[in-house]
Amino acid sequence: MEKVAKPLKVVDPDSDLPKKEWCYPVSAPRPISDGFPEHKERKNPPSYDPGTDYVKPRGARVRAIHAGRVFAVDKTPDGGGGRMVFIRHGNGLVSHYLHLDTVTVRPGVRVLAGTVIGTVGGSGFGKDNYYGNHLHISIIRNGVHRDPDVFLRKRLSK
Repeated sequence: MEKVAKPLKVVDPDSDLPKKEWCYPVSAPRPISDGFPEHKERKNPPSYDPGTDYVKPRGARVRAIHAGRVFAVDKTPDGGGGRMVFIRHGNGLVSHYLHLDTVTVRPGVRVLAGTVIGTVGGSGFGKDNYYGNHLHISIIRNGVHRDPDVFLRKRLSK
């Protein structure tokens, strides 16, 4: 009798994170101009912070994906990421929000899922330089970049 291999169980490396109180960083619809795989492969200019680019008009609200504390803000429009917000969520999870038009939070502020942290823009390598108005979001867990679209879909599908 021939042995049949059991299918591999796909394990979500982030399954220990809470399943409640997550949200997308921008409202629907959320067209993606560059996804996580494209960012990882980009060479010119290289993507130093792989993530997902959601195309939205300038001024669209950007929200924190989960509760946490803002640990850094860069309000200068120059540089690759332009105006940026960085949030620590606990459990080794960090989120980065780049190319903002405005920033409405400051370092040290606690945010909840859905708190408005800024607005979509084209600062840095945004509208005026390369890619147009969009939100670039990166999600990092224990030092490893995750695909934001897949990561959030898993948490919001329940």
